[in-house]
Amino acid sequence: MTVGRTAPLRVLVVVEDEVTRRAVDHVVREEGDVLVAAGSVEEAVQRATAERVDVAFVELRVEGGAALALCHHLPSLVPNVRVQAIVHTTELDRGPEALSLGASGVLVAPPTGEAIARVLSDVKAEHVRRNVITALEAKLARERKRLETYDRLV
Repeated sequence: MTVGRTAPLRVLVVVEDEVTRRAVDHVVREEGDVLVAAGSVEEAVQRATAERVDVAFVELRVEGGAALALCHHLPSLVPNVRVQAIVHTTELDRGPEALSLGASGVLVAPPTGEAIARVLSDVKAEHVRRNVITALEAKLARERKRLETYDRLV
């Protein structure tokens, strides 16, 4: 059973702050993943569903705070997507709101490269875990079928 590597992640970035955007862009490219940028909430929803993104970095202040809705809508539109909210120090109270709406975690802007890389690494590890489970379930199904056939013969 070979399941160690995953395909490159598709990473949605919905960020207005230039420093934060550059940090996320840099780490995503360094990790060999695919960057999917969106400049608005509407574009984020369209791109996320069309590209089937794996993880989304969402700065909550985009469009005057409307990006908070993405914490709820993206997971309902794209199964297994991980939404990572980004808040600024002046709006830390928005972090718990994002978590209650469905964000997987919150980063304070500008996030460090290590924090961004950790999020990507966690998502990749989850993909590997899901692949292992799927392979084991398939193997179990084959074994059950084999045993059913054997029982009928005996």
